Amino acid sequence: MNKHSWRLAPLIMLATVLLVQCSPAFAADGYSTSIYKEGGGNKMVVGSGGEIEVQSGATLDMQSGASLNIHGLSISAAEAGYLDGASTANSTASVVAVLDANKNLKVASGNGSGVGGTVAVAEYGVGDVIHKTVITCTATTVTISDDAGVAQYGGVKLYDFPEGSALIHGAVINGALTAGVTGTIIDGWSGGVALGSATATTGATLTGTEADLVPEVNIPAATLKVGTAKAYPTPTALTESGARWVDGTSTPIDLYLNFVIDDDATHTAGTATFTGTITVLWSNLGDV
Repeated sequence: MNKHSWRLAPLIMLATVLLVQCSPAFAADGYSTSIYKEGGGNKMVVGSGGEIEVQSGATLDMQSGASLNIHGLSISAAEAGYLDGASTANSTASVVAVLDANKNLKVASGNGSGVGGTVAVAEYGVGDVIHKTVITCTATTVTISDDAGVAQYGGVKLYDFPEGSALIHGAVINGALTAGVTGTIIDGWSGGVALGSATATTGATLTGTEADLVPEVNIPAATLKVGTAKAYPTPTALTESGARWVDGTSTPIDLYLNFVIDDDATHTAGTATFTGTITVLWSNLGDV
């Protein structure tokens, strides 16, 4: 052996250790690992079976200008930021869309607005093309007027559409009206329910703008003053459309939930409450 060879031995051993540490087969405990730094030091590799765990209290910080690539799809830091506040949701990012727990796509633009503290509104759809508005009422008050000898009637405004010509594809009412909260209504009252662009007025039926969004549908006899209100468009096949075109170009369209109660000699004016949902599918055709 050359007399200087022993001086090179430590360097050779160190080089060997460094090479082994950079290989996917080396781990601190001497066992193989699926997570390793690729040669050159510019990439961390998670092999098959490997896992990166971000524990409670930790933060994975994606800085401005960075991107996240998932199976060929790239999401920028700005687009990922749209996921923040997903409760209001959006579909702004180029390759991501925010869904609610039921996998419905929520929209944050081109919507109308709910009216009243007992009314909650959720908006779904595809941008400004088509909207699905779900209006949830919780003991929403309906003022009942008495047209003596004819009927009792009332309506409540629930929603303001945005300005423009609107196409109402259809709507579904699903809930219950509790009559006689104040005033006098018999326990087994019956009547009708509709959706209109104006509140109910005098008369035994809901017609015209009282029922221009969803025509009147009968409410069967109530039980202990609680009547089941379930309605949806029922056009005659091949001769009618369930959709409605309404003009909100000058004044935005209002949505009213309207009721009529069949007359009884003992009935008086008073109040009722509605609890349930109204689901409306609509499009804004534009403004002029």
